[in-house]
Amino acid sequence: MVDVVRKGRIGALRAVTASFGDGPWRQTGVPVEEPAPDPEVFDYDRWLGQAPWVPDSKLRVRLWRVNWATGA
Repeated sequence: MVDVVRKGRIGALRAVTASFGDGPWRQTGVPVEEPAPDPEVFDYDRWLGQAPWVPDSKLRVRLWRVNWATGA
C-alpha cells in the first residue's frame, strides 16, 4: 500500500486515519481487570523478549498493544 500511495496511484493524499482497534477500556476509560496469566503455562520473561524488563502486572500482558515497548 505504501508503494501505491508514493507512486500517486490513488491521487493526492489529504489525510490518514489510524486506529489500534477498540478495546474494553474505551467504553469506561478504565482498563478491565483480568487475572494474570498462569505462570505454569506462560513465561513472562520470554514473552517480554527484548523489551526493557519491568515487573509483571495483571494488565501488562492484556494491554500489550498500548505499551510502546511491547506493541505500540
